[in-house]
Amino acid sequence: MKHLKTTLIFSVLLTVFSFGAVYAQIPTPKDVFTTDQPITYLGIDFSNARLIGDTIFSITDLPTKFEAINNVPVNEAKKYDIGAALKKTHITNDLTVVKELNDKTDPSTFLSSKDADFMRFKEADISKIVSGYNFKGKTGVGLVFIAEGLSKRQERASMYLTFVDMKTNKVIYTERMEGKAGGFGYRNYWVKPVWSIIDEIKKHKDEEWIAKFSK
Repeated sequence: MKHLKTTLIFSVLLTVFSFGAVYAQIPTPKDVFTTDQPITYLGIDFSNARLIGDTIFSITDLPTKFEAINNVPVNEAKKYDIGAALKKTHITNDLTVVKELNDKTDPSTFLSSKDADFMRFKEADISKIVSGYNFKGKTGVGLVFIAEGLSKRQERASMYLTFVDMKTNKVIYTERMEGKAGGFGYRNYWVKPVWSIIDEIKKHKDEEWIAKFSK
C-alpha cells in the first residue's frame, strides 16, 4: 500500500513538472520584443475577415486574390521589411498555414454591409483562431496578420498583429492595428495597409513595445 502511494505521488509530481516545463518554454512578450528572437513570418490570414461596403467586388476566385496579396510582402521584402521594423536579424517566411486557411474562406460570409464588422474581434477570438492553426510540427515564434475588416468606405483595414508559439498554438502577444488602403487594383489596394502597419511599427510601435516589456 505504501509503495502504491509513493508511486502515485511520483506520477502526479512528474505530470505537474512536465506540464510546467512545457509552459516554461513558451516565449514571452519580453522574449519577442527585447531579444533577437527568431521569427517565422506566416503571412496574412483572411479566413475570418469581412470586406465592408464594396458593392462591385467579385467574390470569385478568392484564394487567388488572397495569395496574390500574401506574395507581395515576401517578394518585395525590402519594402515590407518586418525584420527591420522589429529589429530582428532572423526572419524566415512560411505562408503554408495561412494559404490553407485562405483557400477555404467562405465567399458567402466574406462580403459585408455592416460597418461594425470593422471592429468585431476580441482577443479571445484571436486565441480561438490561432488554436485552430495546423503548424505541422513547426516550433518557435510565428508572426501572423489576422485580418479583421477591410473597409472600402473608410479606405482602411484592421488587422491583429499576432505572435504565436507554434509548438503550443498559444498567443504570445496580439494587438489590433489599422492601416490605410490605396493603390491600383485589388491586390495593391489591400496590401497597402500591411505596409502602413509595418511602417508604424518601425517608426513608433516597436520602441513602445520594447519599453513596455523590458521592465
